[in-house]
Amino acid sequence: MGMFSWFSGTARKSKAAAMIQGYYEICKRHGIFEGDPAGAANRIVEFGCGRLPGIEKANYHQYVLASACLSVMLKENEPYEAHAQYAMALAAMLQATLTEPLPFSPAEQRILDGSAVVLADFNERGSPLKMNLGI
Repeated sequence: MGMFSWFSGTARKSKAAAMIQGYYEICKRHGIFEGDPAGAANRIVEFGCGRLPGIEKANYHQYVLASACLSVMLKENEPYEAHAQYAMALAAMLQATLTEPLPFSPAEQRILDGSAVVLADFNERGSPLKMNLGI
């Protein structure tokens, strides 16, 4: 049973990382992400799952797990500039949950609600990215 649990947890983490990676690949094509999308996504998921023991064992949707891991990254004390990348990815994951009509469990909904609070807190601080859209 332990081996099956390990494989299913690894598969869930891989799916969550794939969601984040896809977002960062789009950002890279548009010149707003300079790193390695796959490497960054895997580090985010590993770090988040390390801070939230057992979350990968729950049968959460990949967007929920990705959102949880990105929320952990936003709450950690890293350079503020890196947080903007996590916040943008978290916003994309939360938006994806709204576009796919999925029934989320109460636990998943609590994670998504908590992620929205983390994102709102980040937005209250203001972004280090200065954009002049000419509007």
